[in-house]
Amino acid sequence: MLEAHGACLGNTMRGYEARGRRLRLLPAGGALVAGRSLAGCRSAVVAGQSPAGCRSALVAGRLPEGCRSALVATGTSEGCRSALVADRLPAGCRSLLMALPQTGADTSAIAMACVRSVGMDTLGSNGKASVKVSELDGKAPESTDYANYFCTYAFLYHQKDMLEDHKRTGAYFQAVMQNRRQFSGKVVLDVGTGSGILAIFAARAGARKVYAVEATSMAQHARKLVQHNGLAGVVEVIQGTVETVSLPEKVDVIISEWMGYFLLRESMLDSVLVARDRFLKPGGSLFPSHARLYLAPMRSTHAHHRKAEFQGSMEGWAGFTQDMRQYYGVDMGCLNEEYRREQQEYFLETSAWADVHPSQLLGSPACFMRYDLLTVTLEELAAPLKAEFRMDVLDSGPVDGFVGYFDVQFRGSPENPTDYEVLLSTAPDPTGATHWGQQTFTLNPVLEVTAGDAVVGEITVVRKKENHRLMEVTVAHRVVGASPAAATAGHLRISRYHIE
Repeated sequence: MLEAHGACLGNTMRGYEARGRRLRLLPAGGALVAGRSLAGCRSAVVAGQSPAGCRSALVAGRLPEGCRSALVATGTSEGCRSALVADRLPAGCRSLLMALPQTGADTSAIAMACVRSVGMDTLGSNGKASVKVSELDGKAPESTDYANYFCTYAFLYHQKDMLEDHKRTGAYFQAVMQNRRQFSGKVVLDVGTGSGILAIFAARAGARKVYAVEATSMAQHARKLVQHNGLAGVVEVIQGTVETVSLPEKVDVIISEWMGYFLLRESMLDSVLVARDRFLKPGGSLFPSHARLYLAPMRSTHAHHRKAEFQGSMEGWAGFTQDMRQYYGVDMGCLNEEYRREQQEYFLETSAWADVHPSQLLGSPACFMRYDLLTVTLEELAAPLKAEFRMDVLDSGPVDGFVGYFDVQFRGSPENPTDYEVLLSTAPDPTGATHWGQQTFTLNPVLEVTAGDAVVGEITVVRKKENHRLMEVTVAHRVVGASPAAATAGHLRISRYHIE
């Protein structure tokens, strides 16, 4: 299951990075879920013998990830059904799937039952969680947003993936424990508490009261964890979106781990700013308080591999269309250009998660955006990000692509600054990446540069119209300098990417 994030399983050629693991969708419509083949679907589709339901059946955009990867709308063959059941699903989903009729399944009823099986009735008339966690509980996320984003946070294995990133968890621990003065006797709000770990840190740093808000049924696990660690008298876990909960008092500190790939993916910062505007006292602090975005030129074999994969996919299409003509008398050549465009978008125009080593960098990074989380507005976040950059080239050679990453700073507020500033960085690191890794944007063709040149241009980041939690990136760039490479590659190029 993906961390978040808007997996559209109806789009059968989109690839995704899930904390370094890819969810791949088969061209014909079968799915490889977390590296696991749904063998029944795959073999049936490849053989061309499956009913239409098996080829185009995965219900997109309405279900939690595990259910979405398992439920077939109509006409499922028994082999496909068995393979899907073998996937790792919540028991409620598994039982539900086994009971599906062969045809005419009521997918809306399936969706509701499956969502309920993972502990959150997002479709209920009152919008409340099925199990009340606190008298302060708010409403559940809207059903499509829950399916596209929130649902995966309801699984403990996903919380584990984030917690065992010790650069991440350790930075938050240090930011809290080395700044106990900012927490002692204070009221704290944890936005998106997940397992409750940051709320527990705040309580152990001496907070008088911690409100831990979680939109998913993970709130029930967080409450159990808080009680087990003897902090129920300080930490109150609240289930619901922070936009809909009500607190009985203002807070001194808001803490949240809201960052997504390339900082902005997931758009969770919106919720933190809503909480800031609704609940933070004047002079209160945000943890983290500042964020920065970077871009750097890099060398990588990834660009060559992706181009080879694209070419291989096109060769596979050519063989496929030939087989369709030979075996079935159907000429599918009229779709050649559409297929090429689809594959080009996936292989060459989609950013990728990577663990980049500092030795791969060809020049200095450009910090092209800085956010002060105490002052940035929701309107500024929603508007397209446009920023100029300059990356000085320190080493000659082809630039295979750009690497994007971020860092956040824990500095408190002007009225209540931290005693010890802590930095959490996702920059290329010889000891290995955080779970965010870096985002790589490959260039096709590569960009020739010489030491002393500079790559200059403008980057634009906008939210996707179909799903505001995903991003579209455009990089306009050219090489400047006195070298022959700059003279050759000095024209402006436009490269476009999806961050899925």
